[in-house]
Amino acid sequence: SGYVQIDQNYSNFALYSSGSATTGSIVIAGVDLAECLVFIRLPLNKWAATSAGASFGDRFIIMPEYGTANFTYEYRIYRYSLALSPSTGYSLQVFRGDGSLCFDGNREQTRIVSASNYTLGSGLVTLASVGFNPWILANTLDFVGVQANPSASNSRWFYLGARVNGDLTISLNTIQTEITGGVISVPDNTGTTNILFAQ
Repeated sequence: SGYVQIDQNYSNFALYSSGSATTGSIVIAGVDLAECLVFIRLPLNKWAATSAGASFGDRFIIMPEYGTANFTYEYRIYRYSLALSPSTGYSLQVFRGDGSLCFDGNREQTRIVSASNYTLGSGLVTLASVGFNPWILANTLDFVGVQANPSASNSRWFYLGARVNGDLTISLNTIQTEITGGVISVPDNTGTTNILFAQ
């Protein structure tokens, strides 16, 4: 048909590392997350958001809704596959003319199954179920706003949060994640972010 599926210019994000962590704890990726996709899968009915943004340096923090207990979630970090060295095993591998790897079938590739736009300030938005508990792109949950806490000289931190409901619909909303000492002047982010769901 003339359609090129894989060649030496092929690019995708391949699985770099995965695991589980507890909300509120730091996950050190050891690689610049600006070149990665960080996906998280949450227990049902738990709100979560990033803290300081998932695309920050070599680490990220996922936070629960303020006042709720920490919980365990799963994460997967996908890295631009051209930066990875060949793996072992038997599968399709494609190399460039210079010998560098551009595709490795042994490595799990990203598989986006649904996408939705969310505009900051929209309030609670519930999206249709994709039929399973999806992996949610955490990089896009880093919209942040800070408000003074009326009762003291503190600041309340709000991030774009996600929740997978019991019926497997996905809710998005701005949630408070923490209170910190001192009044910090940080303007609200504005704009629209693209929420990706993977399988």
